[in-house]
Amino acid sequence: MTIRFRLLPAGLEEAQFKRVPEGWLFTTANPWIFGPRRTYLVSDAQKPALAARVRRSRYVRLILMIPMMLLLAATLLVVPSLLRSRSVELWAVLGGFVVVFTIAIILGDYLTIRPLLRDIPRTSQKITLAEMMQTQSGAMSVKALSVLTLIFIFAAVTNIIQSLVSGGNVLGAIGAIVFILFAIVSSGMLLAKLQKPESVTTDAEPTIASLASRLERLERVNRKLCWSLAAVGMIAVLLAPFVVLTLLQSKLLQLSAQSVVAESFVVRNSNGDRVAALVAAPEGMASLILYDAKHIQRINIALRDDSGSPYVLLSDAQKNLRAMLSLGNNQEPNLLFVDPQAKVRASIGLRGDLPFLWLADAQGKLRAQLSLDSKQEPALRLLVTRLPVSFERGK
Repeated sequence: MTIRFRLLPAGLEEAQFKRVPEGWLFTTANPWIFGPRRTYLVSDAQKPALAARVRRSRYVRLILMIPMMLLLAATLLVVPSLLRSRSVELWAVLGGFVVVFTIAIILGDYLTIRPLLRDIPRTSQKITLAEMMQTQSGAMSVKALSVLTLIFIFAAVTNIIQSLVSGGNVLGAIGAIVFILFAIVSSGMLLAKLQKPESVTTDAEPTIASLASRLERLERVNRKLCWSLAAVGMIAVLLAPFVVLTLLQSKLLQLSAQSVVAESFVVRNSNGDRVAALVAAPEGMASLILYDAKHIQRINIALRDDSGSPYVLLSDAQKNLRAMLSLGNNQEPNLLFVDPQAKVRASIGLRGDLPFLWLADAQGKLRAQLSLDSKQEPALRLLVTRLPVSFERGK
């Protein structure tokens, strides 16, 4: 048994034809891009040549799509800043791509069939979009429609996952929406194909055997229809939350609420990198962490677990703590400066209503203290030996 592979499924071109008493109606896009579709009246002899040209135009679309997709990908690689979801330039590039691609498709289709339409009369009759979908579903096989539906569903799921993993990539969100729409159309055509009864001959009188055969075929079609409806419904239910999350992350859909409850929040930039996090510590206290461009924690704003007093930690690019501003147990402010060896070298704060400045050596030992005493008199203490030497005003 030989297996024939087709890049495009059979019957794809039949959507542009409709059977009428005079022959066939053939519809095609207007070469002026935004004009109404044109309809021609063709004979049985002219239809095969036109159908072959229409199928050829579908291959032309694929050939045009490849360089345009490569051009779009190259543009985004050269200018990665366009991937920002709020970038006006990105929307301008996507809009230009859609316009250019649409023009190329319409002109390619028209130029492919133009030689055969020169002597064919136009007609005022029209073929609706529903009729085109019905005709195409009747011309294509159940296998081809099933494969197309699965391909569109797989592409939609892939784009949804890609958008969620990258933190809300707008291209992934748009691709997911487009492929979901394609999956809905192809699944609708598949259902219409399954609902269509098989043709039977009416020349002979119906017999018990023929009626039983027809009843069996109808039951088989009904089973297929039920399973197909169940599969489409299940897929829709599974994809719905992912679509909502994708739209929210890509900012195509805004979420507005007075309050949101969660144990942690993570803020990411347009590249999907984590830049901030608001978390609840195991003891229940809140902590706000900010990260730099290298994903290193630089600022931590939190509350002490025992007293609830606030503090701020500042770290350098090597993840070393370099400064801390806090309130002590007595709610007195204190600012500590730490060297790269994790030694406290200076401290500025208040003890009650009296300010002080402490300086320490490389071993973290106190060597100098400047403060005000209870009489608001300045006092300087230098610890150069084992016994401190004090210099106070008036002494």
